[in-house]
Amino acid sequence: MSKIIINSEELSNIFQEKCKNYNHIAFVTAWAGNPNEKSIQCLYNNRYKITKAVVGLHFYQTSPFFIKKFWGISAVRYITNRNTDIFHPKVYLFYNNKNKWEALVGSSNLTMGGFEKNTECNVLLTSDEDSQNVYSDLLIFISNQHRESVIMSEDEYLVYCEYSKKNNKNKTFDNLIAPLNHNLTGFDWDIYYSRLIDNEGRNHKEKIKIRLKLLDRCQLLFKEKSFKDFSEDEQKAVAGIVANIGDGIEDWQFFGSTSANGHFKTKLKDKKIVKRLSDAIDLIPLEGNVNKDIYDKYVKTMKNVLGMNDPVTICTRFLALKRPDLFVCMAGRTSKNEGQSTISKLLEMLGEKVKKSTTISLNNYWDKVVENIRNSKWYKETMRVDADIIEKRVYQYRAAMLDGLCYRLNESFN
Repeated sequence: MSKIIINSEELSNIFQEKCKNYNHIAFVTAWAGNPNEKSIQCLYNNRYKITKAVVGLHFYQTSPFFIKKFWGISAVRYITNRNTDIFHPKVYLFYNNKNKWEALVGSSNLTMGGFEKNTECNVLLTSDEDSQNVYSDLLIFISNQHRESVIMSEDEYLVYCEYSKKNNKNKTFDNLIAPLNHNLTGFDWDIYYSRLIDNEGRNHKEKIKIRLKLLDRCQLLFKEKSFKDFSEDEQKAVAGIVANIGDGIEDWQFFGSTSANGHFKTKLKDKKIVKRLSDAIDLIPLEGNVNKDIYDKYVKTMKNVLGMNDPVTICTRFLALKRPDLFVCMAGRTSKNEGQSTISKLLEMLGEKVKKSTTISLNNYWDKVVENIRNSKWYKETMRVDADIIEKRVYQYRAAMLDGLCYRLNESFN
């Protein structure tokens, strides 16, 4: 028998009862709240029954804690690609088969407001009275929404957390674009910085300070003299061949290690080649703009000096250390996440479509990396007035610090 439900306590009790008594659960909801809410906790306790679940993300109203609570349950998916309309249905279907089912349809989102606090109106539909068409229509609707939804990745989850935090802080609800359509180029500066510094409550400022100290040291070296005038230890360190030279820098192989390149190591032992290498590096000014013509001349000279076809890690390492405001090193370290290299991860964050065959060469680095960085919202935005000293230094080196986002994402999500 169909029933109108306007009492929130009754609604919550019915929801929990159906979660426990039926073999299967399928639902769509515009938003889902904090998992401490008793109806959501009951749903979680019966999570093995969930066949299809779709949750919307508009206005960043779905709790990140809900997403984390249901992490790893492949049936629970999210709407991320609605740019022109708002995902707003609320349907909860509990069933054993087409002849035994019940459904809650109405105004209540799966939140504390929807199930406990707000004035809501819902209808309980049952197989005892309603035709099988209602059941099949509801199941088809949920299935169609499920096909348009996605399983959230760790990277997307981190993005969503930051935008949710920002939205709740500023109380702005005018962005109808689903948040996971943003790649790195669309990040605000404060989103970029907070993602670099913090991951699930783990503060990375100490790690950031180590990287900043290295860049500070490189800037000082390049201001004082050319590469050919560095000490041998300094040359090896800046070139990325060694990790430690006893100068207080914890790890010189941040921003691209070259220690595995025996050919490059041999070249650095030849003073004539070091002089030519230094001349190539000197083509990049320490201040002011670097255009494509300067870059192309630098690349051509480096290739000739090194006798290598495409020394992308070596060349971009020197670029990043000399001009960390403009360049990022493209090192190929393999991540623990889905077997992706840091290079492919960076390309994805910069809005490039990545396939297994996708790679970065010195021929396409300018277009695929440098131009995307320069056109990024976070890169063009000014820093907030109340920024602390660490943020100011990160901003100064914001292009080179990009790879820190990739390495941070390699850490365990749990």
